[in-house]
Amino acid sequence: MTNSMSYIIATPFPSEKVRKRMWTFLEKQFQTANALTGSAEYNYLSNPLTGKDLFLRKRAPAIGFQYNSGCSPLERHYAWSLCSWMALQDGAQMVRGGTSAPCIFYENEIMPVCVLTLPLPQGWGKHSIVVDAIGFHPLTGGATILLKPKELKRADEVVKAELERLTDVYKLLKEHRD
Repeated sequence: MTNSMSYIIATPFPSEKVRKRMWTFLEKQFQTANALTGSAEYNYLSNPLTGKDLFLRKRAPAIGFQYNSGCSPLERHYAWSLCSWMALQDGAQMVRGGTSAPCIFYENEIMPVCVLTLPLPQGWGKHSIVVDAIGFHPLTGGATILLKPKELKRADEVVKAELERLTDVYKLLKEHRD
């Protein structure tokens, strides 16, 4: 990564044991944006990070990513989607107004991850990440990212296919673990 402004997005976990389980999974299953697209143009998103590498003020066990301002929209979308996916799988829950939801940290702010089919908890709409059941939030249909429609569609297809793959593999591993 270059010396431009960088951002941190991470998923907190309820315990170090759960974080280690997800870390082990990602060590074997994580694919870079270049691997997903067959391109060499994506170089601004880190591999998964944990511990002190995340520079989080909150000391929760977490896994996340660092990206800088030169990051492509696809890489940024991938990082946010992976963190939402991890939050839905085994992430720590935040409670507000008697309702709990998995969450992510973005620049040390806690943001709930809310599944589309569930009612959005009151007061959470402005700062929530609204996703489908696997953690996917499409860029198409209202995205503010400056991409041509064809590029938006491609980013959505690549990221959603990877989340579906990760979900399938994680479910299989979970079934054998439980």
